Amino acid sequence: MQKNMESENLKEKMPMQNRVLVDTCILFYLIDKTCEEKHRKTLEWFKAMKGRENLFISLQNLREFSNIALKKSSLSPKEINKLLRLFADFFELVYDNLGDIIKANERAGRTRKNFWDALLVSTMRRYKIRTILTENTKDFEKFKGVSAVNPFR
Repeated sequence: MQKNMESENLKEKMPMQNRVLVDTCILFYLIDKTCEEKHRKTLEWFKAMKGRENLFISLQNLREFSNIALKKSSLSPKEINKLLRLFADFFELVYDNLGDIIKANERAGRTRKNFWDALLVSTMRRYKIRTILTENTKDFEKFKGVSAVNPFR
């Protein structure tokens, strides 16, 4: 019973009408068992969200996930690639382009934020995605028009 309630709580944090991008840190909790509670909650959330529309990841998220998984997990490259394919099937994949990079440079310069976060925001805006599901909400606070939701709070 408690598992279902926690899964429902995570669902409630996501606006149902909004297009939501799932950040790399959330993807990594699927394989990172060092924080058991977040790992368990993330697994439950993914099971609950299966088949739901309006969930996105960017190609950048897959790149970042690969980098982190290679450095911080014991997964083989073959296992990581299998997960990448799973993510690409589960979520709708969005891609950055040159215009996003140019806007990211402008945003990062204006806000003194990380270029990679600015690139993610630029890509999100082009795809009309206004919400990011992330544990790192402070990273996105200075970007206007983006709502950052922490699923663990």
